[in-house]
Amino acid sequence: MAEPVQSTKQTSQAARRRPTSAPALQVPVASMEQRASFVAGVQRAIANPRLARPADILALHDAAGNRAVTRLVQTRQLVQHVFRRVADIDVAGILDYERLARQIHDAIAGLGTDEEAVYSALQRLQREPVAISQLEAVYSNRYGESLEQAIRGDFSGTELEYALQLINRGRPIAAQAIASVPSNMVEFQASARRLHEAVEGWGTDEEAINAVLTPLHRNLALIRQLSTAYQDLYREDLRGRIVDEMSGSELDFALYLLGEERMETTNISMAEATRLFNALSRSTFLTSTGTEAPVPFHFPPDGCYDRAHVMATILTQMGYASEKVFAVSRASSGGAGLRVATEYAEDVPPGMQPEVAWWYHVAPVIRVSAGAQGGTNEMVLDPSMMDRPVPIVEWTGRMNSSTFSRLTLSQLESELRAHPDYPRNRPLTYTASRHTYYPIEAGGPPATPEQAESLHESNRPRLTTYAAMATVHELAAAVRRALGQASVNADDIVNAINAAQPLARQNLWALFPNLRQEVSDVLDPADMARVESAINTP
Repeated sequence: MAEPVQSTKQTSQAARRRPTSAPALQVPVASMEQRASFVAGVQRAIANPRLARPADILALHDAAGNRAVTRLVQTRQLVQHVFRRVADIDVAGILDYERLARQIHDAIAGLGTDEEAVYSALQRLQREPVAISQLEAVYSNRYGESLEQAIRGDFSGTELEYALQLINRGRPIAAQAIASVPSNMVEFQASARRLHEAVEGWGTDEEAINAVLTPLHRNLALIRQLSTAYQDLYREDLRGRIVDEMSGSELDFALYLLGEERMETTNISMAEATRLFNALSRSTFLTSTGTEAPVPFHFPPDGCYDRAHVMATILTQMGYASEKVFAVSRASSGGAGLRVATEYAEDVPPGMQPEVAWWYHVAPVIRVSAGAQGGTNEMVLDPSMMDRPVPIVEWTGRMNSSTFSRLTLSQLESELRAHPDYPRNRPLTYTASRHTYYPIEAGGPPATPEQAESLHESNRPRLTTYAAMATVHELAAAVRRALGQASVNADDIVNAINAAQPLARQNLWALFPNLRQEVSDVLDPADMARVESAINTP
């Protein structure tokens, strides 16, 4: 993966041990006029930050680096701390309702009830009405009674109330009522007071604790806000108090709601994994301007580290266990050993195949049922270069035809003691914690959620820039597909341009001058004039 432009790694000794083989992102221009256009964009951004276009941010990034971009976006009135989930994922369209129904039925069948197993299954619905309705239909068809009847038949008291809250059937004034997501510090403090009431006095109201934690959707940023509010009010650590008050499966579920790995889904069907992949491929992130933008999977030159973080965060919030898988390959010169042919690559001279080159790449990996064979298989979720979940060996094979050495973390540590910048001519792959943001370094500290989120925040302006760039690369890919036809039709190119966002049209030729030449070489002057007219349409 190409190292970010003007990276803050320059001041980090650990990061200095991550030399890059791929060139820093450059903005190719074909003429002085196009360069002048970018300079004018920089001037617009400085003069009136609120009116700056994403292309202006890119130009500023190229000219002055991340600090200038950060100063720009910080002046915008749109910038604010937004408390929300990372992406608006269609939960109802992903879940395996047969698995959830079976989990609930098994938890209440026979002697005794595993309440937390039921809570865990119901929490996956995220209280979305469509998801609740689908689970109710599956449960009724399979077991001959309604889901609510099954719950009422085995639960009572506070446990019954919380279970009903999870399917939107609880009482709004109950101590176990699930409120909306806190949106400001006053509301976080109110949630902290509810938690304190649940742990004080005689006995602990475990379900009241769960009810306060549930609307946070395992979002670590929200959980930290709540923990801070609790610490400020009561001078004690929230997690520590919960651990003191609870035990067994009750503690496991509370820690799950706090975003920890206990009780996460560790084995899903290939059908569910495919639905999850498709949802991730359409996921969004919160930009540095305070708006939502698609995760820039179609800007492959850089950014895999942050795309992987966003996807891992979504998986965590949805309750899926995941890790990160890294592929690392350095050529004998120390340069990039990974290459992927892709129509979304940057501009290349006419006749050359578009491709990207990296010295490492990273993506989330989950475990998928192996079916009748038993056990599970590791499957990579990487919409930047695949169209479905794939095994690690297929994923690495797309980047380098050589055999990759699969290392454990202890083996990797030994390898890095001998080769701190990773060995030459020996492709490696390894899996690590989902909080691992960059390739592991010899003697580096363990990855933590706080560290990963901090790196994501520092890279948010960069990912925002890449999201804008992705729209241009998507248009370039559409033009390349039209040029790849046996008979090039000017209408296909014009239609692709007309369908693109104005940002993409305005910047296509500035970023892809060679592609412009290729189009000009195959079209007659009249058709090329039509193409230029489409490009210049506001």
